[in-house]
Amino acid sequence: MGFEEPSPHKIANELFSNLSVGDAIAITGSHFKGDDDENSVMSKIVQQLKNRGLHVRLVHHEENVHDFCFLKKAQKELVGGARSTFVDWAAYLGNASVSRLYT
Repeated sequence: MGFEEPSPHKIANELFSNLSVGDAIAITGSHFKGDDDENSVMSKIVQQLKNRGLHVRLVHHEENVHDFCFLKKAQKELVGGARSTFVDWAAYLGNASVSRLYT
């Protein structure tokens, strides 16, 4: 149905191939909350991004609406799944110079 996420390798090496060593990236999302296990998908994504030399931080909010506000405040680039209502509206209403929605 289009809700599937790419593999951690694809995320790091294809989706974010435009980033260079030393670039910073912030990740948020309600489905990643409490996902601190080193074998979790989120941990694998973070590790793949760090392996490319990127600075990665996870942003956790108590309320999903705070995640939306965080996305809306993106300045440089907003990247997210095209089936996410939060990402869609953050792209329309937000401040990001570039919005990339993937399926």
